[in-house]
Amino acid sequence: MLQGNLKRAVMFWNPEAVFGADEKSFFLDSETMPSEHVDRFLVSLEAGAVKRWLIVAEAYAEWEQQQQDPEADHDEEPPSLDGECVVHITPNAMAAYVMVLPPVGGGMPMAPLRAARELKKLGVTDGLIAGACESAALENFKVFTAAIGTPPTPGIDGDIEDLFARETPKPHHKESKAQDGDPINYRERHWLITVHSGQAICKLTQPVPGIAGMTVTGRSIAPQEGKMPVIPRGANTEVNQQGTELVASCDGRLVYHAGKFSVETHLIINDNVGYNIGNIAMPGDVTIRGSVEAGFIIYAKGNLTVEGVVENAYLSSKGDIRLKMGIKGDGAAVVEAVGDIDCKFAENATLRSQGSISAEYMVNCDISARNAIHITRGKGALIGGTVHVGHLLEARTIGNTINRSITISMGMDPEMMQDIQNNRQRVETLRNKVLEHGKNIAFLERRSNLEPEYVRLLQQLKLDRSIQSMKISKLQNSIEKSEALFDPKACEISFETIYPPASIQIGVSSYQVQHEWMMSKILLRDGDIIVVPR
Repeated sequence: MLQGNLKRAVMFWNPEAVFGADEKSFFLDSETMPSEHVDRFLVSLEAGAVKRWLIVAEAYAEWEQQQQDPEADHDEEPPSLDGECVVHITPNAMAAYVMVLPPVGGGMPMAPLRAARELKKLGVTDGLIAGACESAALENFKVFTAAIGTPPTPGIDGDIEDLFARETPKPHHKESKAQDGDPINYRERHWLITVHSGQAICKLTQPVPGIAGMTVTGRSIAPQEGKMPVIPRGANTEVNQQGTELVASCDGRLVYHAGKFSVETHLIINDNVGYNIGNIAMPGDVTIRGSVEAGFIIYAKGNLTVEGVVENAYLSSKGDIRLKMGIKGDGAAVVEAVGDIDCKFAENATLRSQGSISAEYMVNCDISARNAIHITRGKGALIGGTVHVGHLLEARTIGNTINRSITISMGMDPEMMQDIQNNRQRVETLRNKVLEHGKNIAFLERRSNLEPEYVRLLQQLKLDRSIQSMKISKLQNSIEKSEALFDPKACEISFETIYPPASIQIGVSSYQVQHEWMMSKILLRDGDIIVVPR
């Protein structure tokens, strides 16, 4: 075996060497060489320079022995071999090892830079311990770690931090709790989780890329890249531009289903709205399959539909309100909509619409519609209460035979009238400021050689005057547009039958219905309210 021959050669070189039971230990005294590379390194020593060095070393040993024999022929030249090195690169190219072989006989020692040159021939370009390789102090027959590659650094996986629980709460899951000594409000159930557009649902930590490694031969080693967990992105959600958050893309109700967060723009309640459901505030559409019990509140940013009866509740919508049955109030029911209101009936309730109101019949209600009121379906009866409408009221029957009074006013609604009055006051205030600024500007402009601070004051006064004049113009345009919407001459009450007593007001003009009229219209002509046939 090579090991035995190498042992003889080493003993020849160093006759005082002492070996243990493990005959490999005499040249494997480097602590940096892992044990899994030892056998491969031994195999690499069986060929090339080592084999040639062994042959010459044994021949030199025989020659030296012959020199000690008096009968031997001493004319023969002793064999010689220059010192050299053996380079071994691991199969994964992550390490390179060097062993120096000494000269034999009259051979020359290995040149100090020989190891570095041999490494370069084999392509070792990274991790080279150049200073050590250039040293002439490399010990013979010892394994020297010449180069170590750089292992790749794996990436770090991303992370998801939920800002909301991954479960959709039910109406009965949470009870309202009293705070600061206040009584418990059992109508507040806190089960409905709502979010607005752009609101964060999850925080996202992006994965950290891995760092490529490098073999001793300069080959790049791809790292294991960090991965991003599956983002729970459902309907109406999106990742922000920075990639740091999962956000809502619209206002609505936040739900978690099938491993995803979604934002629903339409809330459907398949039950009555009572203590089991509680009050509702939804930034979207709301549909109630049942009724709304007394004392409960529903806010909808979108449209609101109730398929059952509305009792003494408060309903508010930024869109339209549709009540498939109607309102059976007791004087406390309030229904308000930015859009239209449509119901089958309304009793003892307050209805406010910035659009129009439609119904089959209304009894003892406080009704306000900025546009029109239509009571023409079914019975088509408008009985008692107070009515304010922008320009059109049409009904089959107004009043009844039991002398239940009704008050009707037409034209601008009180809220808009108040807005116009407020804008007129603002205009007057701004005009006074403009006049005052004008006086100050004229005073400063009459002075010569103004000091710098007065020059700046003059410029500021001119700028403020200009801004205030623009505000006046804008307010005046708003007033004119509002007033143009309500032309008293365009107001009309159309009916099949109207019963006394009924009080009619159109603009500043008034009229009292003293007797029954049929198939007629009430109009304003030349400042007077008149009744004409339809």
